[in-house]
Amino acid sequence: MTSFPELATRYWKSIHRVCWNLLSDRKAAAEVAEATFLSALHDPGILPRGVPPERALYREAVSRSLHRLPAVRKTPFDSEGAGGAIRQVLLRLDAIDRAAFVLREVEQLPTKEVAAVLGIAPGHVRQRVHRATMTLTGFLGRSFEAPARAERCRGRLADA
Repeated sequence: MTSFPELATRYWKSIHRVCWNLLSDRKAAAEVAEATFLSALHDPGILPRGVPPERALYREAVSRSLHRLPAVRKTPFDSEGAGGAIRQVLLRLDAIDRAAFVLREVEQLPTKEVAAVLGIAPGHVRQRVHRATMTLTGFLGRSFEAPARAERCRGRLADA
């Protein structure tokens, strides 16, 4: 079993980045990421045996972020260039579509892993990522289309 400081050191950036990309609010993202790690520290059920710790932490972070969304949407948007434009469009997406897109395209988790984190079938993950991609392409234009889409998106959204 990995020690808690090792988990926090290894996964803080990616968990915080997921929260930031889902919430588009730096303060809320930091609070949710911190709450995710604190719950993992104090509740052994968050990190069950046999489940990769990264998956359990992503699941907890996504769940906490999704519960926080209505409160965050009322706050002013923090625009930061192209990444800000992508985040503005992400805010228009259904929360699960947004989570699937961020986990799959930004964090580069395999489809099966995203499905496990979100508790949905892999086919639904592909569907939701496709729907999010089409929405982003519609709002941001052809410059967002594949094949370089994922690389540009990661570069713009990865700096949480």
